[in-house]
Amino acid sequence: MGLERTLYLTPRPPAPRGEAWVLVPNPRAARRFGVPFRSLEKVAEEGFRVVRGPGRFLRLAQVVGPEEAARLLPAISLLLRAGAGPEHLEPGPLRAALEGYLEVLRREGCHDPAEIFHRARPRPRLVQVLGYPYLGSGELAFLARLAAPGSEVWLPYGDSLLFRPNEEAASFLGAQGFRVVRSPGPGDLRGWLQAQATATFHPDPEAEVRYILKRVKALLEAGVRPERITLAAREEEAYLPLLLALGWEYALPLALFQRLPLERTLLGRALDLLLAAWASGWRGASLRALKRHPLAPRVEDFQALPERAPGLAYTQALWEWLEGLAVPNLREQAARERIRKLLGFYQGEIREGRALAEELRNLLRQEAVPYWPGKGVEFHSPLALFGARVDHLFVLGAAEGLWPKPVGDDPVLPFHLRRRLREAQGLPLEGPVEAVQREYLSALALLLVPGTALHLSYPLRLGREPLAPSPFLERLGVEARPPEDLPPASPIEARRVILSLAVKEDPVAQSAQEALRVETLRLRGRIPSHEGEVGAIPKGPVPLEALADLRTCPFRFWVRGVLRPRPDPDPRAEALRGLMREVRFHPEPREAALERLPHLPLTRGHREGLRQILEREDFLPEGSQLLLVDEPLAEVWEGIPLE
Repeated sequence: MGLERTLYLTPRPPAPRGEAWVLVPNPRAARRFGVPFRSLEKVAEEGFRVVRGPGRFLRLAQVVGPEEAARLLPAISLLLRAGAGPEHLEPGPLRAALEGYLEVLRREGCHDPAEIFHRARPRPRLVQVLGYPYLGSGELAFLARLAAPGSEVWLPYGDSLLFRPNEEAASFLGAQGFRVVRSPGPGDLRGWLQAQATATFHPDPEAEVRYILKRVKALLEAGVRPERITLAAREEEAYLPLLLALGWEYALPLALFQRLPLERTLLGRALDLLLAAWASGWRGASLRALKRHPLAPRVEDFQALPERAPGLAYTQALWEWLEGLAVPNLREQAARERIRKLLGFYQGEIREGRALAEELRNLLRQEAVPYWPGKGVEFHSPLALFGARVDHLFVLGAAEGLWPKPVGDDPVLPFHLRRRLREAQGLPLEGPVEAVQREYLSALALLLVPGTALHLSYPLRLGREPLAPSPFLERLGVEARPPEDLPPASPIEARRVILSLAVKEDPVAQSAQEALRVETLRLRGRIPSHEGEVGAIPKGPVPLEALADLRTCPFRFWVRGVLRPRPDPDPRAEALRGLMREVRFHPEPREAALERLPHLPLTRGHREGLRQILEREDFLPEGSQLLLVDEPLAEVWEGIPLE
């Protein structure tokens, strides 16, 4: 190997060289190549104080406010990644926001991670770049400064317009002194596959996930290690809840590392409701919803806080609430730790309570935790699998419109503005064509991951939208087929099969089917109103509240008049009845009830709910008297005994 820097455009990456720093896009690629995880981004950030996550949002919020910061932050990231500065933009809100944001960062000696590739001036090193399907403009500029003589870069390449971004990367690096070695791969996707590909279609996402998890469970039972099996999807949001729920049902260990906004965790929702009630002056729907939340704090502790105080006074109250909670699972534990870090930003300054509440609410939408930080078979986006290698890869949602992802415009930095900036300022901002090419290169990188088997699946319907197979299936020469029947993988599925086979012998199943038949006929107007009992005879008097159902809804009458399920008693309702019985002969029943209220054996929330009922103007108006409270009634009407 000479001292030239070399870019290889080839379908197969070279083996890692022991004397070089091997740079890979993610930890899974590092595992594949057997090297420590070190990426271009991590090397670029060395020696810089980089502001991430909530720090970026809070500094931009100082300039434009929290709501505008949440709207502008993605566009500012795109501009900084392209090497843009305020001088490249026309006067306006976006330029003012970028200028103010960078001024705040420089005043504190900080940098944004999106600009780091353009500002880094690394010491040249011998590097080998593997596993990246493409490189952005900032990464290429940084790589040209970082790579010492003898360095190597590998990018996939083939005889297709799909690889145009890598051809442009070759032009750039060639102008920087790199030797470009082309060994084109096949032009179509099927030539890149190293695994056997199959595909299935399913009626809906739940059926799809059940089928895939059954196959995964069979592989695990056959002795395949969990790290050799991976699930992936471009449309992750549609599958995360199903994977978590069905993984529990199948007793299948899953690790879901996708980011879930803090506001969607149980603990984050409680905090969001608290902050919303705080910002609205402790009234309205947010306060009512907060009191119903299972992790709700004592509202009085926060209502007593001053309107303006040191941030420590506010965060101390929130910390005490967090410390007293018994969080139920790994996700909520991660949420609590993330919220603690957010509160650390608000200790050293005087704050106004409502403004702090609004700022924290926006942070809850910006910050995220792993969807389920467990151990087992992993579920990833294509981005997290660049350069990785497993034996079995299952790609869910291989449908048109889900994979590849349609190109979307940015409302703050739309494509027409990007084109103008590219033509006038020379900024390498991505257009719609480049976005499509990048999406296809991401799909190609995903197809290179499996070494033994690749299975693609998609639902025929997502919600109410019918779906067609992804165009990738045709390009891979794979025809989707209906799935084969697999044995039940959980007691719930087994019970469903047993019940379907035992209808003739099972009296409960027979009654349920008969009830369903009667209700179906009633909805079609084909059942006489007197068939309310559905073949069952009431034992004992019929409840009075079921009488109205006898002619209008026979099925409901059968449930309430015959089966008569008894829900758990409401402690607040029972306490109110008892309280009214105690004070019914008192001349002022409302005042007497309010006096006795603090001594009732109720929770604080139930006691406050009763107080609100008693204090309503339409409850026991002035001069009212209580004559009867829940006196029993037993009568016979039209030959029907009622109670």
